[in-house]
Amino acid sequence: FHPILMVLGAAIAVQCMAEGMNLLNLLMYSLDGKGMKPIEIMSEVMLMLAQVLVTSIFLCIGIGYTLVPWKEDDLESLAAMICVIFAIHSCLVSLGHVEEEQHNKHHQNEGLIGYAIVAIRIGIYAFFVRGVWKTKQTCGLQTQAFLDKFLVVGSAFFLAFPALFLLVHVFPNHHQHPVMQIGSMSIQCASIAGLCHLFFSLGEYFKLSTLNVSMLTGQPRMSVPKGD
Repeated sequence: FHPILMVLGAAIAVQCMAEGMNLLNLLMYSLDGKGMKPIEIMSEVMLMLAQVLVTSIFLCIGIGYTLVPWKEDDLESLAAMICVIFAIHSCLVSLGHVEEEQHNKHHQNEGLIGYAIVAIRIGIYAFFVRGVWKTKQTCGLQTQAFLDKFLVVGSAFFLAFPALFLLVHVFPNHHQHPVMQIGSMSIQCASIAGLCHLFFSLGEYFKLSTLNVSMLTGQPRMSVPKGD
């Protein structure tokens, strides 16, 4: 399997496990009115891991992975950055649970924690836009046209949480938590579904990238671009 498909598969698996743990916690809560705090925290961390994996896919394609020649050093640098992002997000999730008992908080990401996550997302988005712009300077016209479309899709993904974070304050206080939970889950599921369509529809990306070579030969090609 191509490495990028393995990352997508891992994101789907982690997302499913996180949702399963969340359902288990809700079941326990319905039985004893308390739930299981360790499972709840683990579910949140795994959801964040799934988001980071999906983010890594958007970043990889945005900066040209499978579309233009790549160096191993570039991939290692990106992997290190993704690990740092996950570590920071995990710390923010933990802090959010520590502070969630405050009576003035209506959802887990409210306050400084939420603003920190928004700032990180916007920073990653800026890196994504810069990566797409630089990739367009080194590829042909067909790949540039694809990247223009991918930039729109990526923008929707990276800016969805900041928009949701601002929108949730329009709702009454007692509705903010379910709106935030359902909204975040919907964004993640939509992004995974979109990536599955991108990789398996045999469309524009499949024809331009090295993904088709990997599927036909069984050997992933990491850095050899397709001609436009």
